[in-house]
Amino acid sequence: MSTKHTCVGCGGKRCFTYYIDTHDNSIVHQSVGRCERLSKCGYHLAPKAYFLANGIVQSDNWTPPTLEPQKPTSYFDKKIVNNSLQKKEQNNLIIFFITKFTDDQIDQLISNYLIGTTKSGGTIFWQADKEGRIRAGKIIMYNPDNGKRNKSIFPRVNWAHILMKLKDFNMKQCFFGEHLLALFPERVIGLIESEKTAIIASVYLPEYLWLACGGLDFLTESRCNILKGRHVILFPDLGSFGKQGDYYLDTENQQYYFKSDGIWSEIDEPGADTEIKTARSGPPKSAFEKWNEKAKLFGFEISDMLERSATPAEKEQGLDLADLLLRFDVKDFLTKETVSQQKDARPAQLIEIQTANDTSKNLKEPEMLTKVDIQTGIAADLLELRQYYQCLEESGLIPDQHKNYIGTLWQGVMIYKHHPPSLELYTEPLKKIRTEIETLNIQKRAI
Repeated sequence: MSTKHTCVGCGGKRCFTYYIDTHDNSIVHQSVGRCERLSKCGYHLAPKAYFLANGIVQSDNWTPPTLEPQKPTSYFDKKIVNNSLQKKEQNNLIIFFITKFTDDQIDQLISNYLIGTTKSGGTIFWQADKEGRIRAGKIIMYNPDNGKRNKSIFPRVNWAHILMKLKDFNMKQCFFGEHLLALFPERVIGLIESEKTAIIASVYLPEYLWLACGGLDFLTESRCNILKGRHVILFPDLGSFGKQGDYYLDTENQQYYFKSDGIWSEIDEPGADTEIKTARSGPPKSAFEKWNEKAKLFGFEISDMLERSATPAEKEQGLDLADLLLRFDVKDFLTKETVSQQKDARPAQLIEIQTANDTSKNLKEPEMLTKVDIQTGIAADLLELRQYYQCLEESGLIPDQHKNYIGTLWQGVMIYKHHPPSLELYTEPLKKIRTEIETLNIQKRAI
């Protein structure tokens, strides 16, 4: 938090970062920096624009600093991730989800999107790359009553490696949900900003594979390389930086703008007593306009559904797809026809999983399940573990609180059976639950 300051544009606390002169680690100027509140403020004055505006030229004896060799990407131990997935009762965002989704849907979301929990009830959005390696853990605190961010807590966004005080951890982010790409090679990708929105959209619109980039300006070329050859549709949030009635100066072109009904329009220079915001060069752009440029650059499609249907007030609020979807009940939103289409659109892996794990009652049919396991090539040790759980189920020895979770874990095993790094995320909890049940049954016999 020592690098976060009060924004010179909007006055927000702990949201402004200065540009630093790497020669002596001094700030370039109090006005040269960037506000992280991209939709609400968006102030960004780069050194180049500041230098041009103030007639500062490059020194003849200046030499650029020597670039340090790039450090290798760091990864989290999967046991840490596994442990965080088993504390859903403490997770404020999951508590909100309970009012919207079923227990089975929530368990599936936790398993698919690796939703972890901190000791204080925060949500950890684990970022796993296409190889199943955990690169980052983004931590956000939510209000359990409405599912909105708890903005009274600082920092508003934290990271697992910082909270765990991991030294020399070199974080290199990827898309949230990227590890699901290999599982759904034919599915259209819905790409949005927020991790929470990706999770919610996956329940309402499961015909898409939902990924999140984590922020308006995080849709970069290096991240998008992983999506080459895929059908991608961008779903930008509403809004642009600045508030209704704001005046703005493009410092590079000396052009003034005024915001009305969510739109920036060119104007002549306003009166001397008018408060004027200065930011990046060029005319102010909405989130849709920015991502439309990205869509053209990367060959993606873009949805203008929110842009077309939203009111000026909704644009000012910066609403996103989740805000729209949560207005509907999931049961009403997914019609029978839609559900049928979604089943037909599911890849072979999911059809196979559904055959093996239609409901938890399948555990009572060992002969059928054994046949499916042999056909799908599950390793011998996992087959033995599967049969162990079948016997427990037939004997009524699996505690009720574990039944749904075990079914979800087996679904993950079926998905990742040929991908060992990701498979561990599901096999380790299964083994741990087995130990807990055996210990509990031994205690019962002793009594």
